[in-house]
Amino acid sequence: MNRFKHFFAVILLLVALSVALSNLHRSAQASSTENTYVVNVYPLEDTAAGGPEGITVDEKGNVWFATGAGRIGVLTASERAITLYGHGTNGNSFEIKARHGSVWFTKSFGSDTPSELLQFDPSTGQFKQYALPDKGSIIGGGLDIDDSGNVWFTETNRDRIGMLDPVTGTFARYPALQEESGPVRLVVDGSSGEVWFTENSVDRVGVLDPQSKRYREYTLPAPGSHPNGLAMDSSGNLWFGETGSSLIGILDRLTGQITEFQPPTVGCVPSGIATDRFGRVWFSELEGNKIGLFDPRDESFEEYEIPIGDAHPKGIAVDSEDRVWFALYLARSIAVLEKLPSTSTQTSESTFSEQTTSFRSSVAKSTDLESGPSALEWQAPAIAMAVVLAVGAVVLFNRRRKHVDLSPSASKYCVKCRCRLPADAVFCDACGARQEK
Repeated sequence: MNRFKHFFAVILLLVALSVALSNLHRSAQASSTENTYVVNVYPLEDTAAGGPEGITVDEKGNVWFATGAGRIGVLTASERAITLYGHGTNGNSFEIKARHGSVWFTKSFGSDTPSELLQFDPSTGQFKQYALPDKGSIIGGGLDIDDSGNVWFTETNRDRIGMLDPVTGTFARYPALQEESGPVRLVVDGSSGEVWFTENSVDRVGVLDPQSKRYREYTLPAPGSHPNGLAMDSSGNLWFGETGSSLIGILDRLTGQITEFQPPTVGCVPSGIATDRFGRVWFSELEGNKIGLFDPRDESFEEYEIPIGDAHPKGIAVDSEDRVWFALYLARSIAVLEKLPSTSTQTSESTFSEQTTSFRSSVAKSTDLESGPSALEWQAPAIAMAVVLAVGAVVLFNRRRKHVDLSPSASKYCVKCRCRLPADAVFCDACGARQEK
């Protein structure tokens, strides 16, 4: 009877081990699916709109973009449908920002027409324009809104920083930088009010203190770096892309130290740059035709192919759901890098098939920072325990079988513990007692 009990114990333990391994396999498959990214592309149906450059996400998750033909558009978060808006004469719109319920964008013209800052109210569909005081000034892509609603911008060909107070409609101009320094991108530090910017022509990152009207500048290690895109992380450090050297860099604002990193694709030309809530850095590769990801914690890179050749990705932004949106200038499209949806989600998104091209990235590694411990971490102790118990049960069963699974004619009893032994046994395996001949 005992041998049957041990036999069934072994079977049950082996079944438990099999179930645990099966669950691990399914969990690993689910984890792999959740961490696979897909690129969805949304073409602009109106070819006259030009290619999109700047991109931003508003408080509702809607994606706004500015085009080279001086128009703006929105891709709604719910329907993922694109609507375009135009105002006045076409110009070059390099940058766009959505904040405080308004959408701001730039528009630059030739030397005979003043450049403009335009405010769009999505609730009314109305535009309000603010022309710069002088002609020929080009707003070169630097645009940001501070906590008071003031609009900051770069005047690239005039080598200076400007500010618009929308309440009064007045402009403030700050002292000029070095001649031909070429300030391009700009970001406002909400905590200090300082205004950071890249100086593309002289390989520097600069900062303006609006109170003192003084600048501090930090020179990049190598000449010809040409810093362009600029973003601030949660620690207040400045990240930038170098279009000349195809590196990305960080300026530690506490020490003033600059550190540069080489993406896997040489000559990728990082253009737009953005940080997410995990401290990771996303950037568009203008010539690499990829979206890059850099994790400062282990200094690792990942790259994601864009499914359209020579798409020329420019502006980039990360929304509250960790989706990475970017503008494809030559492809005249808006695209998003997001986690591969579940089967049910894929079905619900099939209504976008007419304007969406899906492409699963071939990148093998993609980390979900919110997923917590992996399936292996959760189930490893249980699996280890099942293995130990199963092996122990097998050993015990085999040991008992030596004493029990014998016919009476070919056995004898131990002189000490009275267990059954083979007839020719000299010592008892159970108690070690020497047997009588």
